Amino acid sequence: RLERPGPPARAHTPNIVSAVDGVDVGSMVDHGTRRYDPRLAWLVMLFYWLVGGAVGRWMEYDALLIKQLYDAVSWSEAGQLRQNTAAMHWSTGLAVLITIVQQVFYYNSTNACGRPFSYFTLLVFPLLNGMCESFLFFFFFDLGVHATSWYGSHALDYMLGFSVFSVYSGIIHATMWDKVIFPEHNLARKEGEAKPSVLKKVGGLIVMSLSWFQLYFMYDAIFTIVLLHIIVDIGAHLSIHMPSPFSPRHTPKRA
Repeated sequence: RLERPGPPARAHTPNIVSAVDGVDVGSMVDHGTRRYDPRLAWLVMLFYWLVGGAVGRWMEYDALLIKQLYDAVSWSEAGQLRQNTAAMHWSTGLAVLITIVQQVFYYNSTNACGRPFSYFTLLVFPLLNGMCESFLFFFFFDLGVHATSWYGSHALDYMLGFSVFSVYSGIIHATMWDKVIFPEHNLARKEGEAKPSVLKKVGGLIVMSLSWFQLYFMYDAIFTIVLLHIIVDIGAHLSIHMPSPFSPRHTPKRA
């Protein structure tokens, strides 16, 4: 007697322990198998912020940031004269719009993988990273700008400045942010959806960065860019639920 074959075996999906509270969330989506240590991530970030803060102090970005913050809050005459240009208003509005659109796209192309939301991360990460990493962004942009300042071409200055920043940003994201600091997040938000396109994500970040550095290059708008960077980091945390340094390690566990 021939027996009817049973249904085909389903592919085994490893059960993954949440990066924060150890809850098994493997039944939701495939979370990958990368180990993640929140304490190491925050130690690396702390060192990164110290370097950024030191660079900001050395290059006096911090002093300019404080002055622009004071001008914005006090409505000083100097601040009003600096900001009272239609071109700056349009550039700022465009940068804000591009940043918001990029955040919506980022949210829809990432996955929090079942991690609980950390209010500690929400309070600390956007403020410190938004300021200290921006100082490093300005430094590498200025490095490229000053390399061609002898030529006397503003277009060339901007292009080389942005190129140097882009190389730095690409290296630091590939070697630090995606490998050590951020937990698994480059996955489809809903089960069954295709994995988000890396080219689309990078393209969106490039467009957003172009709008930021146009403000910096033309108007020294450090305060505006730091504020936009803080908004981006808030959006990143809302999207991927980055664990706090007090969270347990993320250790993949197979059934």
